[in-house]
Amino acid sequence: MRRVVTWVNAAFGEDRQNARIDVREGLMELRSKRRALQGVNGAVGLVAGLGGYVGHLYSHALATFLMLAIWIVGATLINLLTDPPGGR
Repeated sequence: MRRVVTWVNAAFGEDRQNARIDVREGLMELRSKRRALQGVNGAVGLVAGLGGYVGHLYSHALATFLMLAIWIVGATLINLLTDPPGGR
């Protein structure tokens, strides 16, 4: 909760340095969870596909599209949000 409050204060011009530190700490925590986030992304894509193939909630073509879209967009976002600034 402290991070959210600090971020809001920074948006209104108060305590900007602390907000930058908190944002960096949040990104560091996110970077350490990269593998877990990729697993969640894969599971969500799989569930979307199974909904079409096994559950017959929508067509097979839509199931395939949803799976690939979730995997591609999710992996891209995870890579963008978890890569270090220096590209290491």
